[in-house]
Amino acid sequence: MYVHLLSTRLLNHLPARELEELGGHAYTPNLNLIIAFDALNVFAVVTLSTIFLTAWFSRQVRRVSTWFLYIFSWAIFSLGYLLILGNQTGPPPRQGLCFVQAMMIYATPAFASTSIVVFVLQIFIDIRQALVSERIHKDHVPVLIAIPPVLFFAIISEVLFLGLNEPETIERDVSGMFCHLSIPLPSRVTGVIVLINILIMVILGVLITTTIRRNRETWLNLRSNNAHSFNLVFRVSLFILAPVIATGIVVVNFLPHDKVNISKVNVTYAIRTLTPSLSEDQSTHSTLQCQQQQV
Repeated sequence: MYVHLLSTRLLNHLPARELEELGGHAYTPNLNLIIAFDALNVFAVVTLSTIFLTAWFSRQVRRVSTWFLYIFSWAIFSLGYLLILGNQTGPPPRQGLCFVQAMMIYATPAFASTSIVVFVLQIFIDIRQALVSERIHKDHVPVLIAIPPVLFFAIISEVLFLGLNEPETIERDVSGMFCHLSIPLPSRVTGVIVLINILIMVILGVLITTTIRRNRETWLNLRSNNAHSFNLVFRVSLFILAPVIATGIVVVNFLPHDKVNISKVNVTYAIRTLTPSLSEDQSTHSTLQCQQQQV
């Protein structure tokens, strides 16, 4: 997930006019790759929306509120990349629509990555309460839930201000897949936020692992009551490894442009949307078991 969040920010600061020449020849959008990119995002929106609505209306399925925010943020993340669907080749899309997508492109990575942090922070708090019997007042939940949306609208406001002052910077990406601004500032702001979230994720992963190790006996008892609980450790490990993978992709973005196929990189980014839908269930079961253990 973080591969897309971080790498897209660093890639998008390159204006289309600087990327039109790759390897000494004009770059032409690849229709097949655009279709693959759109299909992956449509699949993500449909899958995540189904998961969200099923959990929302189900009386038997229990989900923590931060989980709903986590799934919702990724659905919005993917939806943002579909706003110029049908206008990715040929004449540029209407500037207003292109501008709206540009705002989404910069705001949703921060929204989604912060939602992940909030969700895992909730998991950490529940584990602390279950294993260490540390009581934390429930007032923290509304505060946690408010952080990602506030950040989202703050970045929307930033890009709105920049776009209105420099409308000529609003353009379709050279790959044809989405719109962005040709100036580096919004990419850098979002990139810094994502980097900070990566750091927080690593810290939370270490804290969760340390808490479990120090309370191994209690954890084993918890695991014996619920086989799904062990999946939480595996999930946290994946979150810790994700920044390492993202760093590798970042290195690719600094290679000479003639060595990087922009469209193919964008398509690999779209695959990241499969992660929330394929892995959400295990962590949720583990979190709920921790909450039940507190009673």
